[in-house]
Amino acid sequence: MSHNRLSMSGRPMPDDDVHACFICGEPFVDGQMVIVDVTEGLCHRACCGEDRESYVRDIDTCEPLGRDDPIPAGDPYRSEDFA
Repeated sequence: MSHNRLSMSGRPMPDDDVHACFICGEPFVDGQMVIVDVTEGLCHRACCGEDRESYVRDIDTCEPLGRDDPIPAGDPYRSEDFA
């Protein structure tokens, strides 16, 4: 493990060659729902919580969700997308 890097939860991040969630530090598994954070990159959708303020309508413009916009569900992680 790369003990000089910690996830937001305070747990050590795995080695750099392992694609992992910056929030919990756990490696991604194919099929897990993931979402892109505006500043930090990819994370587990479950780690993001349900606070509407945490999401944007469009990652490119950072426009916040509208009152009636659903909270994003994320997309299934596919390791081949990051090989």
